Amino acid sequence: MQHIARKKQTLNYVISLVILLITASYSSIGLAAKSQNQYQQLGETVANAINQQNSEAIAEHLALNKFAEIVAKQIFDKPKDIRDFVKGFTQSGKLHFVNQIMSTVYPRNGQAKYLRTFDNTQPLVRVDFPDGGHEYMLLITGKNRQKKPEIVDMFLLSSGSKLSVKVSSMTELIIKPEQSLLKTLLNVKEVDKTLLAKIKAIVANRNQGKLDKAYQQLQELPAEIKHARAMIDLGLQLTQQFSDQEYRKQLSLLDKYYGSNDSTQFMLIDHHFFNEEFDKALVSIKTVSDKYGEDAALTNLNASVYFAQGQHQKAKQATLHAITLEPDFEAAYWTLVSVQNMQKDYTSVIETLSSLKDLFGYQFTKENFRNEAFYLEFSQSPEFENWQIN
Repeated sequence: MQHIARKKQTLNYVISLVILLITASYSSIGLAAKSQNQYQQLGETVANAINQQNSEAIAEHLALNKFAEIVAKQIFDKPKDIRDFVKGFTQSGKLHFVNQIMSTVYPRNGQAKYLRTFDNTQPLVRVDFPDGGHEYMLLITGKNRQKKPEIVDMFLLSSGSKLSVKVSSMTELIIKPEQSLLKTLLNVKEVDKTLLAKIKAIVANRNQGKLDKAYQQLQELPAEIKHARAMIDLGLQLTQQFSDQEYRKQLSLLDKYYGSNDSTQFMLIDHHFFNEEFDKALVSIKTVSDKYGEDAALTNLNASVYFAQGQHQKAKQATLHAITLEPDFEAAYWTLVSVQNMQKDYTSVIETLSSLKDLFGYQFTKENFRNEAFYLEFSQSPEFENWQIN
């Protein structure tokens, strides 16, 4: 009975750590039409399900047992241990697992969109959040008995790692602290009982919602431990939920120790922008775009950087390209309005605002602009006075 209780406790750690620690190079597209339709359909299904907050629809296409097996094989060697882990991990069911993963997405009311398929088998889905943030989800797939694609793993750009790697690393931290993977994870020669107890306390406080206390305990760890990539990732996940200032500090650590790693580039775009390291921001955007392909969100981020640099013509070209790539990407139109306003091209400002009205249902009044300092000169212009707003 004690062994069963310990296994259930471990499972609870694993499931909660999925939320704590989640939120690869890929080939170009080269698919036969039938295969492409299958994977595109899967990507579109997942995107639509996210938009409708329909976890059941995602769960239908998730092979949780295969995901658990991928995780288990990174931890255990013996077939029996692998089978036992898979059985325990899958007991809560696919729907519960999906709800756990999406608990960081649904509350932010993200709108998802299928973009393209990589490596013949991996649909890429982007989630756009109202606050201007983005998440990219690369769905790693296999085939079910009917030879149809199913999700066996995923890669989230905001974590810089496959979900299975995150789960296996943190699972090993809990159940096999003496093993070399944990030593590699923390970049230390030995993991003593005191260190393990401190890490478990951090996890326990996080699970109880005591995020600030968990973060304080993380900061009390030795420098060589808290500066390990896994611990910085943990700090990012904690601070993201309660302190922008501390979140910025964790991003600075990520940049300092791992800034040259391709897996951190997406996470560091906002960091570089915030610190006005605009050239670095452009490099990070290019790295992500080269790896995952061009889209409106990344192109619009380029435009925002150019705008902040005062390079308004480059910003305009980038926003127009973003709109060409995805005519339904609303944020690019607002960036274009900002650029045109700075260029004092008020006729074009009005044209773009009209597009926002026609495409996205906005209803503007002239008072909207007279009361905004950014649009002061626009609101005093002849073009504005002659604008037939309705």
